[in-house]
Amino acid sequence: MNEGLSSSVAVGVGNVLRHLNGKHPDAVLFLARHAAGASDAIDAELVAVDRYGVDITVRQETGSRTARLPFSAAIDAVPDLQRQLRAFLDQARAAAPDEPLTSLEQLIASRASRPHRRDVPPAPP
Repeated sequence: MNEGLSSSVAVGVGNVLRHLNGKHPDAVLFLARHAAGASDAIDAELVAVDRYGVDITVRQETGSRTARLPFSAAIDAVPDLQRQLRAFLDQARAAAPDEPLTSLEQLIASRASRPHRRDVPPAPP
């Protein structure tokens, strides 16, 4: 599943896949349709990651297949994976700008609009 990744990174990668598949299946389906070229996908699941890409199982009316989304650069850490997945999401959004935002895009937007703790001025004495 996580070939070529250190065991600690593989654990983090597994957590990312479980989170996305469990909490953001609409975003995974959006990736399948618009980044993996499976416009007729009815369901999708991120199933494996190695240093060079992510595999996504795409279910269509005619059956299932595995699509590969290659990374632009090899990953060595969970933040690398997160950046690559964000790039795939941006690519999919560019291909389908009029589709509703996915739950993951909504989450990203809500986090971007909140001030970071270090940006909040200290309370007056």
